[in-house]
Amino acid sequence: MKGIRRSKRPLRRSQKTLFLLSALLAFNDTLYKYTSSAFHLQTHVKRNRYQNPLTFAYNDNPNPKKIKRKFIKAPPHRTRQEIRIDLQTQLLALGELKLHHHDISDEHQQKFQTIPSETNTDHLVNLESNVLNSIWSSRTVSEVYDILRRMVRTSKSLINKVANIAEDEIVIEEDGQLICDDLQLVGPNIAAAALRRIIDVRPDFNQRGGEKIDILLARSLMPKLVEIVGRGIMQSGSSSNSGSSISSRKALSLSEKEIYSFGNVNASMYQLLNMSSFNNQMTHISSANTFYALAKVCMLQKKKNGKSNNSASSLRILVQKMCSNVMKQEDGNNADGGGGIFVQRANPTLLLESLCALSTFRMSDEVQLLQCIGNRLKMGDATGKLNGSQLSLGLWAYASLERPHLGIIKSFSRRLRKKNVRKEMNCGEITRAVWAAGQCMKQLDLLVQDMASPSGTDVEALADEEVAALREESVIMAYTLSGELLQPASTTSDHKKLYGLNVNQIADLLRSYVLYEFDPSHPIIAEIIAHVQDRIANGDYIKTVDISRILWSLQRLRVPVDIQFVSTLVQSFSDNTQANNHDTCSPKTLNTILRSVALMVSDHGNCLPELYETASLLLSDAKYLSKCNEFECSNFIWSFSLARQYDKDLLLLLSNRMRDKKILSSCTPSSASRFLWSFANLVENEEEDLQMKEVLFEMFQALGGILLSTQLTPVDASSAMWAMAKSSYALDMGIFDHLAEVLAVDFMMETATLQQITEACWSCGKMITWEDPLREKIEYGDVKTPPYVKSGERFVNHLVSHCELLSAKDISQTMWAIGRLQIIDDSIISPLA
Repeated sequence: MKGIRRSKRPLRRSQKTLFLLSALLAFNDTLYKYTSSAFHLQTHVKRNRYQNPLTFAYNDNPNPKKIKRKFIKAPPHRTRQEIRIDLQTQLLALGELKLHHHDISDEHQQKFQTIPSETNTDHLVNLESNVLNSIWSSRTVSEVYDILRRMVRTSKSLINKVANIAEDEIVIEEDGQLICDDLQLVGPNIAAAALRRIIDVRPDFNQRGGEKIDILLARSLMPKLVEIVGRGIMQSGSSSNSGSSISSRKALSLSEKEIYSFGNVNASMYQLLNMSSFNNQMTHISSANTFYALAKVCMLQKKKNGKSNNSASSLRILVQKMCSNVMKQEDGNNADGGGGIFVQRANPTLLLESLCALSTFRMSDEVQLLQCIGNRLKMGDATGKLNGSQLSLGLWAYASLERPHLGIIKSFSRRLRKKNVRKEMNCGEITRAVWAAGQCMKQLDLLVQDMASPSGTDVEALADEEVAALREESVIMAYTLSGELLQPASTTSDHKKLYGLNVNQIADLLRSYVLYEFDPSHPIIAEIIAHVQDRIANGDYIKTVDISRILWSLQRLRVPVDIQFVSTLVQSFSDNTQANNHDTCSPKTLNTILRSVALMVSDHGNCLPELYETASLLLSDAKYLSKCNEFECSNFIWSFSLARQYDKDLLLLLSNRMRDKKILSSCTPSSASRFLWSFANLVENEEEDLQMKEVLFEMFQALGGILLSTQLTPVDASSAMWAMAKSSYALDMGIFDHLAEVLAVDFMMETATLQQITEACWSCGKMITWEDPLREKIEYGDVKTPPYVKSGERFVNHLVSHCELLSAKDISQTMWAIGRLQIIDDSIISPLA
């Protein structure tokens, strides 16, 4: 036997026993596989990897009398043509029924219920199954319409017989326009299936081929089907709470006027046929199909009419009502709300499609439903049925809704690491999975920091250990999938999967690497840089926002600077701006580019002059500058200051913008300190310009009051002190005293860098020059030591305690400040000397 070791030596009795036992187990496994493929066991059989399946079957179903087990033969698979023949047979039989007023004879009803399949007389099928199967097997919109048309004709014929109304025909004009007010007779379940199938096979969707008549039919059918489904959704909640049974509906007596009202037509079909397909209550499959179809319709409307669309908001109301109906079923069937009819009966694919639909409508407030779906999908039997594309979509849905699910992150991340799963994924699906997992981890970190999680989710009792474990799982997944991107896309080509990514996907991938704190020396970083360079060399157009995201990510990852690559991106940015190819560069995007380049390239002013020429061109536009806030204006001048780009006209424009009333009302101490430091650095390092010095003093007077805050950081306080000392602004020494006092606190000095403390100490030594003891003695009769002198002494003591870490420049500035502050103490001077 295969898998059993054979030896030339004779077997002992124990080895013979083991051999026979192994053979018996192998035979039982083979027998089980054969029987399970040909028959369905009537009783449930548990499976366990450690015990024989037949043993478990015996334990669950003891049979001491050795009675033969009963097997049910599986129904044969019917072809598409056989399904349509069965449906046609049943509709013809329905039309031949002889009905009386508001009644159907038991003989005819029993005859209809036992109509056999035309192609398989041993297997009985009902009308609902045939209609749905026929819809799903349709390949064109015309076939779906033909099924609905025959269904409506048959249903209306039955109603007309009961109500004694003349037969009415349903017609289609030559242009394919559907005129059918009675399409609602099919009910919401069939309408949901038809709507989804039309979306799947519509020729002008997903680049499918087809005839023009199919497009015209789809345009006529889809609004009507959405209306029918919408009415079913709105009535489903009331019907589910009414508690009316089928028998009570059958007892209804409808008048001729009432029989065509939508509220009673479903009940009348119940009365006539007793068929579940005409029930107002939507099934779990219909609910999932409706979620999917409404999401597709919403996406099409947004694509056609833009983001501001009233129809999308009305569809969102339907989705909200549907979520409410589903949760009512949950609560009615399961007291703890942990999953009911919809979650338990729907397969993982339908649940995932519903989850993506909720994400499309931004239904983040449906916390309980999202939690129920996540609790089901995280289970091993559900996760194992999803492929890589579906797993990435699930992570994306929870990330887009900003409702991270701990079980989903853990289960899906582990599943995505499996070789057979990731091998089938393309580059876009891999990027989506990496991005979504990174966003989920970012949202979890924010929840942990705020310690205020939304009610009803499993993130209420987050622990650092749990988040750390999930982060480790996500990081391992990111590294594994990144390695997969470096693999060939197919076995017949050496073309790597990475080369299939567009620039937008690359920007998403790099941004996710920042969240994972990715290793900048990983081979994929060099491959990404080379891939972007090749795209630019081939003449591909790159959006400015993607350029900014790539530069920001590379700067945050601390990737070694490739000046040629940065220059290529900057040149693309300049070309896009000058050509004005409908690529609006927002102030936020411009700020990101300038700041990232300034932090990445040391001599960026000389290496990349075209960057600042383009920025000056944009900021010279008054309309563009009016869109910039205080944070962006302070960063613009900060970037120009680091690059030593002195543009007098631009400085005047930025200073006027910063003195705007709206800007001053929302300006933060950080923005004010950054702007003053940059302005002083530019003005004082150039030739003496009295006009610009006057403007600088005006900026101190406008922004000085904002600095009187307790929300200052060490860099804010030291930068503002340096700016005041550098520009010799001594008109308001109270501001300088406040800044020095805030920075001299032990906590602030521990968090500040030695360079910031050195600059603050130097500023104290510089500002004492403007003190006038003689005038103070004449006016006040006494000379008091300025408050910032005491703060300066604390700065000196802190620097002395870390003198071994000071540079030569820091030591020289500190010694100069000690002399100006007249600090005479050998214990301070000796270590520095």
